[in-house]
Amino acid sequence: MFRTKVHVGLDIGNHSVKAAILSHDRKLILNLLETELLPERTSLEDQWDEKRGIETVRTTLAPLLAPDSKLNPTLRVGFQSEAGVSRYLELPALKKDQIETALQSAASRLLTFPVQEAVLTALPVPIPGKPGRSGGIFLLASHKKEAEAKGAFLQKCGLQVERLEISPIPLLQAMTLNRGRFPGEPVALVCVGSRLTTVMVALEGNLYFSRDFIMAGDDFTYALQMGNQSSWEEAEQAKRLCDATTREVVLEPMLTRWLDQIRRNLEACARSLPELRLPVQRVFLVGGSAAMKGLDARLEEVLKTPVIRGDWSKLAPPQNQPQAPMVRFTTALGLALAD
Repeated sequence: MFRTKVHVGLDIGNHSVKAAILSHDRKLILNLLETELLPERTSLEDQWDEKRGIETVRTTLAPLLAPDSKLNPTLRVGFQSEAGVSRYLELPALKKDQIETALQSAASRLLTFPVQEAVLTALPVPIPGKPGRSGGIFLLASHKKEAEAKGAFLQKCGLQVERLEISPIPLLQAMTLNRGRFPGEPVALVCVGSRLTTVMVALEGNLYFSRDFIMAGDDFTYALQMGNQSSWEEAEQAKRLCDATTREVVLEPMLTRWLDQIRRNLEACARSLPELRLPVQRVFLVGGSAAMKGLDARLEEVLKTPVIRGDWSKLAPPQNQPQAPMVRFTTALGLALAD
């Protein structure tokens, strides 16, 4: 049976499993799929187990995994490293083997575990303010055990994975293809997940800063649950109806801390990379929890910089899902769009 090649990006989060299916030439987004991992969740501490994860992944990808499926997927999966680090480096002119040694040396000074246990990803980037000069590297280091655990889990799901990608890379890929490179302008990307928020800074499509902090959508839900003494389900519903600009009493302390963390991260980037000439010119807000009404306005108020919700621009949603929110599928789309 002839099967049509498609590109699939799979984003396995704490809240749900999301998949983006693209045509063989990556010009059309064919489908966006999502399945919640814990629909019966009752508290902040609830976590999905392996059995539930496998069932949810298989349910989400059912159109691809069916024996009579006419699709032949190339699958890329993202993962978020909680033990890893990232850093912009400038290296002198070195031979290939010397570059590897230099990267390991740099990583060893940053990691809390032996560099021999790390997976290093080095992205060549231009040196800011020095056109034509090479040697800029954005280094991402994660623990081998994280990638191995993700790979073992995917095998149990019965999936053949072409590549595992650490999360900042597909986020940047999706933002760049959807919005462009903004020549000469540093821009930020804030991704609000369920457990982690990622703050990134890029210049002309190249990544120079990426940092995670543990405060995101689940914390907003928890604040509403405790403040209103409600169930988790009721708190999730309240969050969907919430307007951040109303400064609701039960949510405001948590939201203020979250906003302050983003401001501090961007200030840290400005101090460590003065050559980027920050502040950023604009901020893109994405992620499953970015849809909260007024969240972009509150962030703009704190940063004093235009904040744009990451909706569709150069990329278009599937024809059968014109209302699909891109903010929820940014990572999955970036994985499927990667060369």
